[in-house]
Amino acid sequence: MRWQHPERGLVSPLKSIPLAEQTGLILPIVQWVLESACAHLKAWESDLHNRHLQLAVNVGARQFHQADFVAQVRQALHNNSIYPRLIKLNSRKV
Repeated sequence: MRWQHPERGLVSPLKSIPLAEQTGLILPIVQWVLESACAHLKAWESDLHNRHLQLAVNVGARQFHQADFVAQVRQALHNNSIYPRLIKLNSRKV
């Protein structure tokens, strides 16, 4: 994921993710990424060549420690009718 800054252009996640962590914006960003990943998987489901693909979402310790994180993941899967085996949650080093 890249941040499109109006003056600096594309900003690397190496710079934008730590800022998002510091400001607390990382929580809604990860939720949006998770929902988007599930939506992409659902769209790929109808394509014979893509239906087997999996997506990985990088998740930091802050998200894993949220009391409702598992519920958020389940809801994203449910909202898009996605098989859980199609999405991988990777631990992101902060």
